[in-house]
Amino acid sequence: AKEEGLKMKVRELKTVETPAAAGQAAKYTSVGIEAELQLQEMFPVGSATLTPEGYRKLTRVAGEFVEKREAAAQAQPGQAQLPRKKVLVVGHTDSTGPAELNQKLSEQRARAVGEILAAAGVAKSDIYYQGAGASRPIASNTTEQGRADNRRVEFIEVENEELLVKRVQ
Repeated sequence: AKEEGLKMKVRELKTVETPAAAGQAAKYTSVGIEAELQLQEMFPVGSATLTPEGYRKLTRVAGEFVEKREAAAQAQPGQAQLPRKKVLVVGHTDSTGPAELNQKLSEQRARAVGEILAAAGVAKSDIYYQGAGASRPIASNTTEQGRADNRRVEFIEVENEELLVKRVQ
């Protein structure tokens, strides 16, 4: 993403286990990652069709994502086949336009990005989609830059469907 001039924030997702006894420290377990990718030049305003430049950039990011995924799976030799991780793609829009349109557009954009992940090698059965519309802004929608920041896609990769459901809730 950095080489392509894209803004991306990545954070580790963890679960917390309640201590069995008083005085014990809580135990945190890594269960996945969340990557937020800014899409300022990825889609024309009001469209879910990727620009040629957006398609090229996302294809490269998806390829790197799949390579790292496969490397992590191969890093555990000798273990029984692990269940495949699940990926949730969440689309976001700015607040321009009607809420119903933004909801639909965010879902369509999430699916467009999911198709790129599938083409790069993520099994379609492991990809889930969610449209958030303009409901979770990260910046003010009163400025052009704020609206641009709010047009983004998140990739959430977790160990299993149960964690995916918890993340969506």
